[in-house]
Amino acid sequence: MQSMSASLVKNDLEPLSLSDLWSTVYRYWKLIAVITMAIVITGFLYAKITPKIYKAEAVILIESQEKNVEIKSVLAEISNDQTLVPTEIQVLMSRNLMGKVLDELKMIKSEKSTPPEELKKLKEEIINSTLKNLEVKQIEKSRAISVSFRSKDPVVAANIVNTLSKLYIDQQISNNFEAIRLTNSWLSERVRELQNRVQESEQKVTDYRAKIGLVQGKDTDLSELNVVDLSRKLNDSKAKLADAEARLSEFQNTATIDSAPSVLSSALIQSLREAEAEAKAELAALSNTKGFAYPQLKEVQAKIFSIQLKIKQEISKIAESTKRQYQSAQENVASIEKQVLGLKSTYNEDMSENVNLAALEREVETNRKFLEVINLRWKETQFQEDSRLQTPYARIISNAAVPVFPASPNTKMILGASLLAGLGLGIGLSLILDQTQNTVYNGKQAQAVTGITNISMIADARLRKNDPMPDFLDIPASYPLSEYMEGIRELSAFLKMQKSRISSEGNVFCFSSSAKSEGKSSLVASLARQLAMEGSKVLVIDCDVRQQSLSKMFDVSDRMGVTELLAGKVKLEDVVIRSTRAGLSIIPVGEGKGDVNLFLKSADAWRKLVTEAGKDYDVILLDNSPSLSTPEAKIIASIGRNIFCIRWKKTPLKVIEFTLDYLRRSDVNVIGTVLTMTVNKENNTAHSIRKSA
Repeated sequence: MQSMSASLVKNDLEPLSLSDLWSTVYRYWKLIAVITMAIVITGFLYAKITPKIYKAEAVILIESQEKNVEIKSVLAEISNDQTLVPTEIQVLMSRNLMGKVLDELKMIKSEKSTPPEELKKLKEEIINSTLKNLEVKQIEKSRAISVSFRSKDPVVAANIVNTLSKLYIDQQISNNFEAIRLTNSWLSERVRELQNRVQESEQKVTDYRAKIGLVQGKDTDLSELNVVDLSRKLNDSKAKLADAEARLSEFQNTATIDSAPSVLSSALIQSLREAEAEAKAELAALSNTKGFAYPQLKEVQAKIFSIQLKIKQEISKIAESTKRQYQSAQENVASIEKQVLGLKSTYNEDMSENVNLAALEREVETNRKFLEVINLRWKETQFQEDSRLQTPYARIISNAAVPVFPASPNTKMILGASLLAGLGLGIGLSLILDQTQNTVYNGKQAQAVTGITNISMIADARLRKNDPMPDFLDIPASYPLSEYMEGIRELSAFLKMQKSRISSEGNVFCFSSSAKSEGKSSLVASLARQLAMEGSKVLVIDCDVRQQSLSKMFDVSDRMGVTELLAGKVKLEDVVIRSTRAGLSIIPVGEGKGDVNLFLKSADAWRKLVTEAGKDYDVILLDNSPSLSTPEAKIIASIGRNIFCIRWKKTPLKVIEFTLDYLRRSDVNVIGTVLTMTVNKENNTAHSIRKSA
């Protein structure tokens, strides 16, 4: 396996799960409690030491903006749009109004000898400091305004708010009264001015009537009627002239004179034409019967000629009559037009004078009406000028009461915030400390660090750190459903999958660790008992010459074992001890534990021992000595398949990397890792064991 730095490993690790977070909190609960308590006490002391600030609050409602004086043409109403409330807020926060409040409450104290400039400067400073503690804001989207003030003295806070509200209302009344007074003065001047104007305009009408000699404004109606009558006659004459002109044009066209409408419509000509037609018919009949030489024919021809002559004479008369009618119509039109022109000149003069008179009369009427309106408004303002009738467009709906409890510091809020801050800081610091330890805290991290499979996470069998060690041989049988045994069974299943009869070393599993107290020996004891309970023929060999933890668990630490066997003093069957309680066999370290070099001196004998033992057992479990502190560990681990034990949140990452690299360089076959002594407060193994008991 390639070596990797802890910082690189950290970047590939998954975030802490809730169970990991809870276990970390459980481990550092004392630190979290101390930090939380310290911050809560600090917050409490701050709340007690900090001066108490009291807040008094009043509410003002901006009502309808209709004025008391209904003179809309003179005084504009205050706008009732969205800018109204913000505008009034600025008025309440004005320096002038606050100066009046301070004067009303006599809060500016100075000696009589104080120069005016210094007094003015002092007043400005007090106004500035007072405005900093004043808060005026709109209540949501309503027309209500909240006015509040903060002070160390609750009475002062209430007095400033109530005085400010009162002076604000008084200022509105004063402004209304002043506006009405100015309006009344303006209206009185306008009334006098309009009265003079009415008199002047009436005098102008009278003078103009006298000038033009009119008594009534309707003296020109007759001229107007004459013009209208002549205009009508002129139109009729022009129509007749047009008709005569049309008939005259018929006679001027010689091609159509016989067929002219006036000729065709003449009864005399019609009778003459009928007589002509009869004579012509008679002439034709005589010509056909008598011949052209007949004397009567000449009489008929003479008759026809006489009739035609009469027709021509009649047509000439009609033409002459039409011409005379045309001339008469022309003369009539010219005469009427002349009369119309004369009447129009007279009518225009009359109308011009009448228009001027009407204009003067309208001016009089306009001035008189305007005078009536202004005079009415003047009377209304005179009535409204009484200050007792003035009402503001805002009112106080809630006066400020003297506060009983301080607004700040808020002890409950400070303590709550301190508690949360303390818990957050303590938990955060615990996580930082936990992460800076560079240890393994879950299986995925173990796989990322080692590059090999993490087989199982074995829970800590103790409820508390200082609890005595339980009997690990007894746990598999007495508490099979505990979390500790869940991890042991997971490891047992893995070993059965890995076990092979292909070679003599296929059923040999060596449990190694970096240092002592990694939970390796207790794990081997419980695993051996579990395998035996599952029907496997198990042999356990204690190879830790210095600790003999496994031998002590089986109570065989004073018996001959591996050291005597390697020294050639005994045979294999002489050192194998059958544990009837556990249902398995064990080879202890032996009495010759003082000779720590036996594994180094007898490497071949060690290999031969394991090979010979493997023939009679299904599984052989080796409890190796710590790899970094004992040189014989790699000799022991070189036989069989190694499972590397890592203590949860205890074994440093660099130590894990170094140990695995050391074993790999020694040609040791490491098939997986196991996290030992993991802690989960909710599912603690010993807790489950004791609860079951």
